[in-house]
Amino acid sequence: MDTKITPKLVKLSSGHFDLASVQRLILASIGIKRMEVLSECTSMTYLDLSHNSISKIESLETLKKLTFLDLRDNNIQHLDGIQKLRNLEILHISANDISQVEELKYLAFLKKLTILSIEDNPVVNNPKFSAYLHKYAPHLLKIDGERVQLKTIYYEILSTLNLDKQNKSETDDNTPSSWINASDTSKVMNDVNDVLKEEQEQFDKHTAAFNKHLAKFETVKSYVQNKT
Repeated sequence: MDTKITPKLVKLSSGHFDLASVQRLILASIGIKRMEVLSECTSMTYLDLSHNSISKIESLETLKKLTFLDLRDNNIQHLDGIQKLRNLEILHISANDISQVEELKYLAFLKKLTILSIEDNPVVNNPKFSAYLHKYAPHLLKIDGERVQLKTIYYEILSTLNLDKQNKSETDDNTPSSWINASDTSKVMNDVNDVLKEEQEQFDKHTAAFNKHLAKFETVKSYVQNKT
């Protein structure tokens, strides 16, 4: 089945008659091959195109508000096009055909990206994959469902400094080599500190929300007790 994304399909699936008003759209498992018409959905924040036959990321440059994108189980080989989604926070692109670690460079433009699923792509079998991923996307908090450890980020970003210097010897205990200079270390520590700060902000945000709900609960509880 070969399904085209048309204005009518978007309207029927979203329940909106105006494409510019569509905020959430799910078009999964219907045989889509191309991302068409979507550029008109300028208010979109959530887009699910998983389990289709899409081979190219396109027509998304106007989706400035998009925070969630699901492209799992398609035929995508290149990440070019994803860099235009500067507000993207969650990206699911597992089970595609991405094979080159150089494709990960496009993630460097997504400063707000914190959750990424990329498993079941050929690229994850590349020995340089993890180092490149942390180099270009140091702010990730979860990768393929696993929480990123700050220590892992620190050493894997440092290891990227070695990628173009394979002829240099590494220490026996696999810690960063002694030739890494102070400016390199400072940059890595800044990346790690940024991740730590973001984690703390997320924790504070959830704590504030919990306390707000708890306060409401206590108010209702007190009201009920007084009535009885």
